[in-house]
Amino acid sequence: MLELLISTRLQILLKLKERPYTISELSKILGFSKTTASYHLERLQAGGLVERVERGKWVYYRITERGLKSLQIRVLASLIFLSCALISAIAAIVQGLHRIKEAGMAEITKKVTPTATEVTPDYFLLQLVAITTIALISFILFLYFRR
Repeated sequence: MLELLISTRLQILLKLKERPYTISELSKILGFSKTTASYHLERLQAGGLVERVERGKWVYYRITERGLKSLQIRVLASLIFLSCALISAIAAIVQGLHRIKEAGMAEITKKVTPTATEVTPDYFLLQLVAITTIALISFILFLYFRR
């Protein structure tokens, strides 16, 4: 299931972090065709994220230092975006529950005292603060790992 959330190249980098692999091994492990694995490995190699190592008749690919840094940044970015989505979802659920409660309380207060009013919190502000905080943390982590 997690494989659906991360890109093909990120999956390849994560696997190459363990040890060098051949195209055949990667395609079998990750469930890609050899053509797909080869295509993405060529692109990763062109970007300097992996390198080709020949051992006799076998050709292995291994992750480079640049690839490791890129992998760290991509994994952190994915975690940050997932955290942001989770915080927004929680805030939306809390806001929805509060509105449901508010609608029920409005019916009760109409029957008891027609002049009673209740102050409602603004959950949009909570979402905005959470997203801004996560964006700031993301930027700081980006600057840290960019070195």
